[in-house]
Amino acid sequence: MKVGMWQEDMKFIATALAEAQVPAPLFAATVSVYNAAMGLGYREEDTAAVFDVLSGMSSSASMPIRVLSHTELLLWRQTTSPHN
Repeated sequence: MKVGMWQEDMKFIATALAEAQVPAPLFAATVSVYNAAMGLGYREEDTAAVFDVLSGMSSSASMPIRVLSHTELLLWRQTTSPHN
C-alpha cells in the first residue's frame, strides 16, 4: 500500500476512534511518522518507506517523533479530512 493511500485510511481510522472515544496511543504515535513521510515525498512509495523516515528521525534531532494527545489527534483529523 502506498503511503498516500495509507494516510487517507488513517483519517478514517482517526474518525472512528474519535467517535468511539477510544484512545489509541500507538496509532497516534504513527501520525507524525506518516506526516513526515508525506512531507519528504514518499506519497507514491510503499509504506515500507517509513523505515527511511524512522531512520532519519533516529539520527536527526531536527525530526523528533512526538506522540499526539487525543485533542491533537482530533485536530489533525479535522484539518486533514477530505470533507473539509
